[in-house]
Amino acid sequence: MLSRARLIAGAAAGALLAVLCIASPQSAAAQAIESGSLAELDPWAVGAIAREQALQRDIWGQSDPSTLSLLFDRLTPNIGSPAGARMARQALLSPATAPAGDTIVAARKRYEALARLGLADEIVSMVSGSGEAKRDPGIVLYATQADLARGRLNDACRRAATIETDAPPPFVLRLRALCVAAAGEKDAADLAMEVARASGANDPWFATVIATLTGAPPARAAVARYDTSLNASASLTAKLRAPPQNALLNASAFALAMVARDENAVPALRAQAAAKAFRQGTITPMVARAAARGEAGQRTAGQLSIVVGEAEAAANPYAQVIAIEGALKRAKPHGEFVAMARLFASEIASAPTDPGAAIAATTFTRAALATGDYATAQRWRQAADSVASSPNLLSILDVALAMSRDDAASAHFVADRRIELAGPAGARLASRDLQALATLGLPIGQAAEDFVRRTPAAVGRKPDPALMAQLVAAATRRAAGEVAIHAALALGGGAEELDTADLLIILAALREVGLGDAARAVAIEAVIGGQAR
Repeated sequence: MLSRARLIAGAAAGALLAVLCIASPQSAAAQAIESGSLAELDPWAVGAIAREQALQRDIWGQSDPSTLSLLFDRLTPNIGSPAGARMARQALLSPATAPAGDTIVAARKRYEALARLGLADEIVSMVSGSGEAKRDPGIVLYATQADLARGRLNDACRRAATIETDAPPPFVLRLRALCVAAAGEKDAADLAMEVARASGANDPWFATVIATLTGAPPARAAVARYDTSLNASASLTAKLRAPPQNALLNASAFALAMVARDENAVPALRAQAAAKAFRQGTITPMVARAAARGEAGQRTAGQLSIVVGEAEAAANPYAQVIAIEGALKRAKPHGEFVAMARLFASEIASAPTDPGAAIAATTFTRAALATGDYATAQRWRQAADSVASSPNLLSILDVALAMSRDDAASAHFVADRRIELAGPAGARLASRDLQALATLGLPIGQAAEDFVRRTPAAVGRKPDPALMAQLVAAATRRAAGEVAIHAALALGGGAEELDTADLLIILAALREVGLGDAARAVAIEAVIGGQAR
């Protein structure tokens, strides 16, 4: 049986290579130049993030690889805190020096975490920049999944053909069958499926998909699956109909992005996938809005399609401002608000701030703060002074703006103003805001210090004590990468929900390891997340 399986595998691999060589010829010289020039870069040394956003290169220098492996396993695409999700991505995507010791398992876990987060473009970019990553079968698997997520089946097929192991994983065996089936090679597809069956990787559903692609569909048509990148790719390639209900219930981050990008998908399903994928940060505003337009005008259109339709159909810039403000005000909780702010970030940044549009000034100030566009936030805050606005709301936004600018000169004034306008009902939240301001190193003044001492701060959700202890220990070791990820996990659904004591511990830990910008973003989220509406 073993010799027969190996014989079949060799024949199938040869058939796949033949198909791929015809589809995309590539010279040996080009391959040699590529591998030779990239061989010196290890999987940690590459990143996929703007230089000004990258963390310091030694973020893993004080970390144990086995500890990192366990930590990376805890990351999911469902981090509710936008500031936390951004921080975790920064840590994973920043080029860095490898930690000491045997790091290949931890490196694979880094790429696995990126795959769970749905960062397909980033994975492909990083693997293309590292010779070691290109040669590691484990990392190549995640790059292959990323190819599928980007809608690049041929790229995934070429990459899968390079994976050479004695026992290819089921994913590779099934993908090879999909590759040749999609190319119209029925005999090669049948052979590849026989390899999968002989290797214990049989999947009756996948077999029906391959049969459908090769012109022999079963009497009862297969229904699409979106739980993995491979199943989603097979479903989209074979143009399978989606399940009538809960089609995306267990969809992976990769699969959601694939459906969101697929112009041939059912409009309602595509828009639903786009809403989820955009909230997770795996597709751009352009992709999300394109998916929303496909559902425009339908009676059962989802919220994403409705708000995009209203904003893009506005008769003039002022009508558009009103439409976008309405969408932002309806977006709750804070994570949904931030997603909506990202969706319309370009309009918020370019809209006029004259009195005709200033009615939206406080909402747009909060939106720009939430997305980190602090210059736009300041511009809209100035516009808010030209219309009737809640003084208490403005005082809250002013605290967040002082945090964004690291503005020691105005900290004293905004602190006093926050106390004055909070009143007894808002005293606990004001105490929390001012303690956060002080933890960022800004001078709040004697009166505010006295207020904080006599006023209990807001209480809230308590993170896992063990997680907080690990955060503090990592900060003591100055393990910046660990601190970033522990903080992201501790933030949970959002900084605004945290107990003040834990919020301050997180801010102090981030500052201790040199992540001051991340600390500011977390503090701003705490201030505007629940009360600046």
